[in-house]
Amino acid sequence: MSLYELGISNGDISLAALLRGEPGEAINPGLELDDLAEAICRGGWPAFRNQLRRAAKRHFVDPSLAVAALQAAPSGLVRDLSFMGLLFESMVIRDLKIYAQAIDGEVEHYQDSSQLEVDAIVRTADSWGAFEVKLGGSKRVEEGAAALARFKARIDTTKSGDPAALAVIAGVGYGYVRKDGIQVIPIGCLGP
Repeated sequence: MSLYELGISNGDISLAALLRGEPGEAINPGLELDDLAEAICRGGWPAFRNQLRRAAKRHFVDPSLAVAALQAAPSGLVRDLSFMGLLFESMVIRDLKIYAQAIDGEVEHYQDSSQLEVDAIVRTADSWGAFEVKLGGSKRVEEGAAALARFKARIDTTKSGDPAALAVIAGVGYGYVRKDGIQVIPIGCLGP
């Protein structure tokens, strides 16, 4: 189940609306790192359809599996933010796949020969968006936005069309549109 289905995300920012080119702004959903650590540990099995996965990058179907295997607790995750960030990325990708499935979309990963990487490309029949996932902190959000800006400059939009959304999905904070047009979306506001 996604964070939206579990009642952790308020769904104020819709993936479907983002892919229609609508900006996503939202108030702070009130999630803290401790809340995210709890969500990662609790887990939620998604209802995926069988489909070919094009992304070479691997994620846990449910990050709570890694937590259980390591016998970790939310307090331990908060003390190791690098590890928590990896699990957070898996949780966000899981949710994006659930939301994309609802709109007949798919989630892929992008990495080119220069090692430019984008965590998630969500594609539907008529639109697409690129998403970086960062647990939090203004420095990490800036890194994600910079990667998206480099990606946008590098892609051939005559072949792919313009992205309907470029966004950094963050663990905590407010949802807003930056001056460069890249959105910042707290996971606690993302929904189908």
